[in-house]
Amino acid sequence: MTYVEFDKIRLDAFREISSIATGNAATSLSAMLGKKVDITVPNIMVEALEKVPELLGGPEKAMTAIYFSISGQVSGSILLVFSSSESLRLVNILTGQKV
Repeated sequence: MTYVEFDKIRLDAFREISSIATGNAATSLSAMLGKKVDITVPNIMVEALEKVPELLGGPEKAMTAIYFSISGQVSGSILLVFSSSESLRLVNILTGQKV
């Protein structure tokens, strides 16, 4: 995949799309759990995949990531990254058990 740099307008569009997607995900999660889900504005970074470990604190820092590949009229990838504590908290909430 070719790495492309985005201008401010396109980056703002990605931020808006991700905010909408985050809101929809929070609404769905809230419905699944029967609890209120609070969200914050997502942080958007457009970077080459090989730069990600260093940007997040180095390869030795434990993180949980979800990688999505997108194809169609627009192709690319999305990497959602959570700290270890955020990951455990999400698992605890989803399972109703302390992990």
